Amino acid sequence: MNDNSNENIYDVNAKNFQEKVMQQSMKTPVMIDFWADWCQPCKKLMPVLEQIVNSYKGKIKLAKINIDENKQMAEQMQIRSVPTVAIVYKGQPIDGFSGNIAKSEIEEKIKKIVLNEANDDDEQSEKINVLLELSEQEFKKGNYDKAMPLFMEVLAIEPEQTVATAGLAKCYINMNDIKTAQEILENSNHQDDSNIKEALKILDLAKQSSGMGDKKKLKDKYEKNKKNIQAGFDYAIALFGLGKQEQSIDLLLELFKQDKDWKDGAIKDKLLEFFAVLGFENSIAIEGRKKLSTLMFI
Repeated sequence: MNDNSNENIYDVNAKNFQEKVMQQSMKTPVMIDFWADWCQPCKKLMPVLEQIVNSYKGKIKLAKINIDENKQMAEQMQIRSVPTVAIVYKGQPIDGFSGNIAKSEIEEKIKKIVLNEANDDDEQSEKINVLLELSEQEFKKGNYDKAMPLFMEVLAIEPEQTVATAGLAKCYINMNDIKTAQEILENSNHQDDSNIKEALKILDLAKQSSGMGDKKKLKDKYEKNKKNIQAGFDYAIALFGLGKQEQSIDLLLELFKQDKDWKDGAIKDKLLEFFAVLGFENSIAIEGRKKLSTLMFI
């Protein structure tokens, strides 16, 4: 028979059926071709199937099962004649045919399946977008206990989703569970992603703020004497590490008004560091930069 094996076309037996067909079908449709060496129609059909599968470039797989080498599998699947083709998606048979049918008929079947799969992906994408929007809303309100399950639901759909990964880690940071946040971020396979980088920087700042002592005492110390720039500076760093970025930046801007040159421009440097952590498109950072620019020229 034609040997055109690649990552999209491969031989299957009892040992790898679970992996190559059932598990693979959870990601992409798998077309199973039951064939035999003595079957002339099989020899005509297989190249057609291979050509179609190759044209879809990974959007569908072809698993070839030789019924003479896998008699028990053929019996279990009640294969009465060859060629027989079954199409499996998400672990369930969704279509199939026996014998040779026109290439156009096979292409029509595959086209419908691939389009349906794309629609499923669109629905999942829309669901993820809605969940992320809701989770970000809860996060901004400080409702971390409500944001966390929403981020987790996104990750259940798409485990590599970096916005949800970073968001979940930041929830743990804001709930003072630094260890869990660190584990989540370190286990991510996307260390170069901007969302993960931002969360890692916030994690570092949270570690800094955790070493500054009791946050209430820092706040009280500053509230008692708002001319104590060091107290306000320490409290601002603690606020940022706790996820209260807007409050932190507003406080640093207030301190900058008092003394632009305090400790050789330490307030300005810290503001620029925080803006960089939040990212260029972050609304808090954009507003903060505008206010800083205005203050620098007053």
